[in-house]
Amino acid sequence: MVEVRFRDEHLRLTWEDWEQRVRDGRIPPDALIRFEPVTGPDWRPAHTLGMFAAAASGADAFARIAARDTPPWATAILVGVQIRIWWLARLPGPRAVFEDDLTKWTPPVLEQGEVWRMLSMGLVHTGLAHLLMNTLWMAYTAYHLERALGARALTVLFGAGVLGGSALSLFASPDAPSLGASGGIFGLVAACVVFGFVRPEILPERMRRTFGFALLPYLFLMLLSGATSEGTDNWSHLGGTLTGALLALFSDPPGMDRRPGWNVRWQSGVVVVGTLFLAVLAVAGPRLVPLRTADEALRATTTGRVILRDEPVDHRVPAGWRRAATADGSLGWSAPRAPRTFAVVYRPRSRPEDPQAILDGLVARARDAATAAVDRPVDPTVPVPMADLSPVAARLDLTLGDVPVEWTAWVARRGTASAVVVWQVESARAARLAPLRDRLLRRVAWPAPSDLAELRARYASFPDAAPVARALSDRLAEVGEVAEALAMRRALVRGDGPPSPRDAVRLLQTWSWYPDAAPDLRETLDDLLARVPEPVVIAEGARALDAADATDLARGLLDLGWRAWPGESALATARASAGLPTGLDARGVPWADRWDVVTDQPVEPPAPAVVSLAEAARAAAERDAEESAARVRLEDAVADRDGDAAVRALVLLDRGYPIDDPVAEALVAAQTARDRDLDDAARDLIDATLSARREATDSPR
Repeated sequence: MVEVRFRDEHLRLTWEDWEQRVRDGRIPPDALIRFEPVTGPDWRPAHTLGMFAAAASGADAFARIAARDTPPWATAILVGVQIRIWWLARLPGPRAVFEDDLTKWTPPVLEQGEVWRMLSMGLVHTGLAHLLMNTLWMAYTAYHLERALGARALTVLFGAGVLGGSALSLFASPDAPSLGASGGIFGLVAACVVFGFVRPEILPERMRRTFGFALLPYLFLMLLSGATSEGTDNWSHLGGTLTGALLALFSDPPGMDRRPGWNVRWQSGVVVVGTLFLAVLAVAGPRLVPLRTADEALRATTTGRVILRDEPVDHRVPAGWRRAATADGSLGWSAPRAPRTFAVVYRPRSRPEDPQAILDGLVARARDAATAAVDRPVDPTVPVPMADLSPVAARLDLTLGDVPVEWTAWVARRGTASAVVVWQVESARAARLAPLRDRLLRRVAWPAPSDLAELRARYASFPDAAPVARALSDRLAEVGEVAEALAMRRALVRGDGPPSPRDAVRLLQTWSWYPDAAPDLRETLDDLLARVPEPVVIAEGARALDAADATDLARGLLDLGWRAWPGESALATARASAGLPTGLDARGVPWADRWDVVTDQPVEPPAPAVVSLAEAARAAAERDAEESAARVRLEDAVADRDGDAAVRALVLLDRGYPIDDPVAEALVAAQTARDRDLDDAARDLIDATLSARREATDSPR
């Protein structure tokens, strides 16, 4: 009798039973054997015994397994499912469902948890040529693998090949959807190759034409063909190949397990690992979304020549997203077929903008685009992009069409440029996608300008060169390095002689941009007006005063400049920005000096005064008194229900001189002037008067 011990079993076998069990692979090589004619009283591992080697003829056992009369039902099911799904995909309705909901596409898988796509992609074909090529290779390799390894092993190999291919493609090729069984088929071909290499001793001669080296050239040709074909998901091919090759190392023919229950264990392990992988994607997908730079995203999603923009604000974009606009109109990036958008917009300007004003504009546009909008406090736990610049923020709950979304915007300013960051997400997915939002916001950075170091180095080498100092001070003011810019610009206007108007304007411009940095503005401006009494200096000085909330003084200074240089373009622009009249009479004299808006009578123009802040204050007081009296006159006209007098008074307030033609220019002037701070009674009276004039103008003569 032959005694056998393994897995807590103790068998006593006849010699015939022993040989049969060894041939069938039911005695593992590490089982302990005691057969007194051979081992004596000792127990020895089976693989050390010649009697085991003689009975264990692997080739015979495998030949019997491969020749068993079992229909290849798993192969038939796999091929049949592919053909039937392709047939359904010929219909518009099912085709749209297959392409939209069953293809591998990174954004839906990771962001929305649609992990079934990782496997369903291996069942969908929409082109006949694609289907024929895949099913031919599937039928050939699956049939032989099923005969050699069994239906269960074939199913696991195909499913793992599809999953391995889609997993590699998920992260390496996230920009476009992909479908087809190619990943699983490459896995089957690779399994045939590797199984033939690692188990050549058991392969009958006729089966060596379908395993091992016989299929290796075809595998290389298939990989090469995909690599040279545009639009092919080669990462899926590679992932399926590696998966199939790896699993073939662990595959044994049924009944020839290297250890008892080996096939069941490794196949179950593959199913468990695959399930866990899908569960991780379903739960942690937003944390795994690949991020890329905006330039990389443009290259990946744009066909043809791509012109890349210089974008000083660094940020990342979720892979697979396309160019799209947020609800407020900011151009950014959006997930496929979802109102989920992220935008980082750089706004360079000629002078600084108020971040709160920019934010208010964004909020207004977002409200206009929505069918409903509700203000919400900004979540304090959300990372703040560019936190070192102290951005302002706002949040709305919007309804876009019939989809509720959360919209949050941040606006930061550095010097004359601003940056806008907008995150817009469906309310139903806001919690799930919070990790993705946080990753994106943490990657938004506005690094210091790289050209500053070069300009500073040039200035250090040539500190007395005024052009170099001007260039550095200009750049410092543009990027918000106010203290350093002011110090350099003060140095440029110092000296015994008058500074150049250009340098004086630069210094005043810094204060008009950054009024908080100008505690001694009035003293410095008075000195500059005395040394450089030029229109451009007056205009920029008025802007600096207005930025410092000295609006009346700024208007008085512009009145003095206009009196001294009537019609000068810099002063005309500044007066128009300040809401002051810019009209001149036929002799080129300002109407403000030729017509008294209080008495509505012509006067002699005053002599030009010395341009100083003291004279500007006096001119501002005179203007305030005149406008107050003129407003009283307007109020009296409204009280008397005298529409013509009210229109004339309003035009005088707006333009500083009368317009006698009631049919043409007076109507235009009064219509624009009516937007002043008038009460409803005044508006109604003026509107009625203008309407009557229009009717009289339009009536036949």
